[in-house]
Amino acid sequence: MSARSCAGLLLCAALAATTVAPGPSAAGPGGVDAAGLLVLPEEQVAPVPAGLVIVLHEPTGIDPRGWGYADQIAAAGLAVLHLDVLEMSADGFVPPDAADEDASALARLVAVIGLLDADPRFAPAPLGVLAFGGAAQTAARITADPAASARIGALALLYPGCDGVADRVVADDARPRAP
Repeated sequence: MSARSCAGLLLCAALAATTVAPGPSAAGPGGVDAAGLLVLPEEQVAPVPAGLVIVLHEPTGIDPRGWGYADQIAAAGLAVLHLDVLEMSADGFVPPDAADEDASALARLVAVIGLLDADPRFAPAPLGVLAFGGAAQTAARITADPAASARIGALALLYPGCDGVADRVVADDARPRAP
């Protein structure tokens, strides 16, 4: 079995038993639908998503590496939210006031989890986080946040840049708990 299949199955298994109450979305300028690229499972697969996986992309922006994972995850009945680790403008420009990228990325992920808490489609469900490369540190650090980590049911860190993440995070005194 490929690493891609294993990651998808791991996330699906961790979240598959959860159901999400149907209801109106928190769509709008500040809602989940505006936070990133939201992929919902097809109606015949899951009329109501069984959970949500945040696909956290590197600081270079959302790229096609996540599409295959999202397809597999959505086919299993889970929603997927592709998210830039840093707030970016439509042209891919990162605002110059993002001096501390680590703190900005963590604050962005915490804010998105807050949006998910306010959205009745996803509020009761634990979340999965799938992070690529440089976004792995942010994903690992979120597990040290008690409120946010209570929502995370699965965490997968993929690709180069993930090597040694746990050591670096613990060295920074952000002791992650196992989700």
